[in-house]
Amino acid sequence: MKEELLRLQKLRQEERQEIARRLKEIDEDLASIERVLVLAERQERESNQSQLSLIKRPRRTKSNKFVNVTFREAVKQLFADDPGRFWTPKEIKEGVLSHGYPTKSKNFGATVRSQLQKMREDEVVSATKTNDVWLYSAKEKGSTTDNGEEPNHGDVGERSSQLT
Repeated sequence: MKEELLRLQKLRQEERQEIARRLKEIDEDLASIERVLVLAERQERESNQSQLSLIKRPRRTKSNKFVNVTFREAVKQLFADDPGRFWTPKEIKEGVLSHGYPTKSKNFGATVRSQLQKMREDEVVSATKTNDVWLYSAKEKGSTTDNGEEPNHGDVGERSSQLT
């Protein structure tokens, strides 16, 4: 009887090893499938994004009051319409576009940041940095220079996805 039990024990151990080997194969197959799925999802997402960029979405405009004015005049008017407010570059971009400011720029966010920096240098606007974000407002007459830091393209916290 002892021999029979030892043989049965050995048989079960072999079965267990075979099952463990098979589980390892299945785990490897599943890992391969998961890698392929991730790659397929990434490729589909990139394809969808490239297709979205081809679609011209109409701009929602509140008015056409900035159609025939310079960018500087549009920003001054935007600030005048809401005195005391501090604007992020993204909000300025959206504000001028929503009132019909015409642009053919492929990266209007970068254009806005560049123009705002020039306007600050010319003391047309004030800029204040808070939590790594530059906030702009109308320059008050007689006010001194801002906090001494120079906004540059690397400093604007909203530069990448939020402005383009």
